[in-house]
Amino acid sequence: MMEDLVMANWRSMLLATTVACASVGFYSAAEAQAVRGRVVDTDTGAAIKGALVTTPSGASTSTGPDGSFVLDTGIDSQITVSAIGYDAKTEAFEKERGFEIRLKQAGELVIVRGIRLGQARALNDQRSASNTVAVQSADEAGRFPDNNVAESLSRLPGVTLVRDQQTGEGQLVTIRGLDSGLNVFTVNGVRLAQTQTDRQIALDTLPTDGYQQLRVSKTSTPDMDGDAIGGTVDLITPTAFDRRGMHYGLAVEGSYQDRGDGRGTKISGNFSNVFGSSENFGVYVSFYAGARDTVSEESENEGEWEPFLWRRDANVAIDENSLFLPGVGLDLYENSLERFGGNFSFDWRPNDATKLYMRGQFGQFDRSVINNGLVVRSIASPRLATPTAPAGSSLWSANGPGGVYAPARMRVDRYFGSREITKAQGFVALGGEWSKDRLDVSGEISQSTGEESNQSYSLEYRADGGLAGTFDDYFLTNGVTFDTSDERFPLWNLAGNGSSLVYDDSLFRFNGGSINNDEITDEKTTAKADIRFRSNKGIFESLGAGIKFVRSSRARDQNRELNASSTEVNLLAPTRSTAAARGLVGADYGPMFNGVYSGNRRFGTLYSPDGVQSFLRGLTSGLEQATITSNLQNDSSGEEDVLAIYGLTKLKHKAWDATIGVRVERTEVENTFWRTDTGTGGVTGNTTSNSDYTNVLPSIHVNYRPNPNIVARGAIWTSISRPEFQNISARESVTRNAQGQITAISRGNPNLKPTESLNFDLGFEWYNQQVGLVQAAIYHKDIKKFIFLNNAVSASSLNPDGVNISQPLNGTSATVSGLEFGVQQQLRFLPSPFDGLGFIFNATLQETEASTGDPTRLPLGRDIIPLINSPDSQANISIFYEKFGFETRLSYNYSNKYIEDTRDNGVDKWIQAWDRLDFSARYNFKDTGLSISFEAQNLLDSHAYWATKGESSAYQKDYVEAGRSFFLTLTYKH
Repeated sequence: MMEDLVMANWRSMLLATTVACASVGFYSAAEAQAVRGRVVDTDTGAAIKGALVTTPSGASTSTGPDGSFVLDTGIDSQITVSAIGYDAKTEAFEKERGFEIRLKQAGELVIVRGIRLGQARALNDQRSASNTVAVQSADEAGRFPDNNVAESLSRLPGVTLVRDQQTGEGQLVTIRGLDSGLNVFTVNGVRLAQTQTDRQIALDTLPTDGYQQLRVSKTSTPDMDGDAIGGTVDLITPTAFDRRGMHYGLAVEGSYQDRGDGRGTKISGNFSNVFGSSENFGVYVSFYAGARDTVSEESENEGEWEPFLWRRDANVAIDENSLFLPGVGLDLYENSLERFGGNFSFDWRPNDATKLYMRGQFGQFDRSVINNGLVVRSIASPRLATPTAPAGSSLWSANGPGGVYAPARMRVDRYFGSREITKAQGFVALGGEWSKDRLDVSGEISQSTGEESNQSYSLEYRADGGLAGTFDDYFLTNGVTFDTSDERFPLWNLAGNGSSLVYDDSLFRFNGGSINNDEITDEKTTAKADIRFRSNKGIFESLGAGIKFVRSSRARDQNRELNASSTEVNLLAPTRSTAAARGLVGADYGPMFNGVYSGNRRFGTLYSPDGVQSFLRGLTSGLEQATITSNLQNDSSGEEDVLAIYGLTKLKHKAWDATIGVRVERTEVENTFWRTDTGTGGVTGNTTSNSDYTNVLPSIHVNYRPNPNIVARGAIWTSISRPEFQNISARESVTRNAQGQITAISRGNPNLKPTESLNFDLGFEWYNQQVGLVQAAIYHKDIKKFIFLNNAVSASSLNPDGVNISQPLNGTSATVSGLEFGVQQQLRFLPSPFDGLGFIFNATLQETEASTGDPTRLPLGRDIIPLINSPDSQANISIFYEKFGFETRLSYNYSNKYIEDTRDNGVDKWIQAWDRLDFSARYNFKDTGLSISFEAQNLLDSHAYWATKGESSAYQKDYVEAGRSFFLTLTYKH
């Protein structure tokens, strides 16, 4: 109650301050005299974003993405322009006339174009921002040295990479300890549509080509979307006006992966030019198309790590430091990855005060995954009577009278899975900007689309002695033990002839198969308008306001073509044969993990993809097909409308500037989901629910700039995270017993409210002209109404024995506190040739704490945990050299361990610490436009993914290696 009162008072105070400042500003505003101009690099002609433009009387502004600026100068008749990495310049001007200022690179006898120029661009943008941002600029070819955008973003402080378990590539990013779904992702300010069922954005769809800059805003001003508790990621593409004249480039790449001898090729290019007698039309287009094959190898536990002492259910405390392993699985993932797409920007600037544009992007990621697997494990068998468990219960014969784990049965599985996944994202935006005297107006309409389709086949054959007289009785009388001296690679131990039976394909019979299709679509339609009123009087610098409407329409269509069990299929004579007799068995893969699994512990044979698909397709004609109802119950659709308005004022007094304002967002949601009741007379069918809520989000950002090289920042701001579509729906699944009594209910919650966060940030940045930066920041987030899944058993008239009700609820809280610091420097002050050296270092230390809100964890003493996907430390180190046309960089990336998700008995799934060392080198052939580059990723051959049961590394769940990758690229630029 007190916290709600404090929040209400804070909002009221900020609203009053905003209105008061706006009133003072309007009262004191006088007719301004403006100068318009553009700042560019003398040697390259490239626009300089973030350059500081000042007058003798103290008026100042910074240049935009195309190097342009508008400055209300009053009585001044000259301006000074400065930028990191450039010599400052002072010029006289004529008011209301546009002109161009060219800055020369500081202290350089040769033109800097590569790594060092990109860093200068990024630092200028970061320095001039009114909020806390981290920026990474691409090289001149519009490329980053990574597989996709997610991996490039992870090199920024406070950004954590979440890798895809199967491909080993980066897929998601989190900011300052907050899950990917709690962030905003945009391209040129346009919200990206989702390709998943939640609010996360999978960035593996997007390559590293065709972007000018990656920008992460860690604090939000009122003119930014409010649902960014973690932050906002904006991917910025070039325009023709970023660098006047005609420019084009082409790059051809070849790649090799040492794990599985995977190979790949890629071609990318771009073209830009300005047209017309006044050069007021601009066109920029880029494209990319590439394919590469990769192989990942995985070892994993099967059957979960179990406590030696019998556990009654998932809600009792267990000793997480004393567990046994029922089984081990080996997985081979063969990935074929294809990406293609591009972006464009058409611009028309009829005069200095008007800018019109049409921009767009399309990207498609086709991923074909073939998964072969081998499982060797013990299975449940009648246990000996003990005082702690019911006599005759099945649990591996563990903890008998002697307290010894003594498994007495086993099985071996060989399974096959294939997935054809297509993810596509794109948008088109139409907009413009117009200025007149003190007034700036802008507007934009856009359409963003995300789609994902997924067709999967799965097949399993099993040997377990289940048919007497047909299979070897060894499986009925022997268990498996494991050597875990290397915790990453548990090795099975089998007595007698057990090792040979693992590889006897004639012993494996059909155990099940399925064919599934899943399609997800999201369409976002956005319209927005912004207005800004500028002044050159008093402390009032500008007053801004805006309105934005977003409609998001989402749908999911799931269909199961086949779900065949061993019981059903064994009724059909043709399917009683073994995998070998069916012709499904292919070549022997041999050793895995560089020989760790070999000989009597090798992977063994693979299944034929074509043979498996043909076999499963043949089964559909002989089995009962899935009913319309069973397929419809997995479908859903929804529509979310968000109407936002904001007002802000920007104040400036000597070295101080402040942005104060408030954003109000109104959300309305309509969802259609399936309701299922298994009981006689139960209601089954579609149901629709509606919900709405309004959030008031005030903020204040203050900067102190005693000189052009020092910025001290402070911010107090508020943000939200909206509930997932499926959580806020009226979906419901009711389970009944044989007497028709309800035993369990799983349902959504249309009354859910968004998670709210009150955020505090304080930072310091020191820049120098040698393209250097020292920075530090502390931050704290106080999060309320965190959404959790409640599982509670309650007695009711529906069933006197109790009903297990699972439903998402608001109520839990979380906190995030952290420290970011970093330093980077180009060592230009060293004597030649060492003046080409430079380095970048940044690190994040943070502490997160969250209540799961799960009442079943309270008795376990495991209700308070770190936030999901939130390592307590991470760091990036890069050493680079650039001189004589040669560029090279060695980069190290580290992230500590973190919880991936919560699990039974309060023993959660953790991701162990990972690191990665990458190397890149490029040589630019003088005066030719040609360059050749080499990249080596993951030089240390580090794991791509390592999950464990509990925090300790002793209990492996999934361990994946994807090997090293090498790239050779030839580039031409004009």
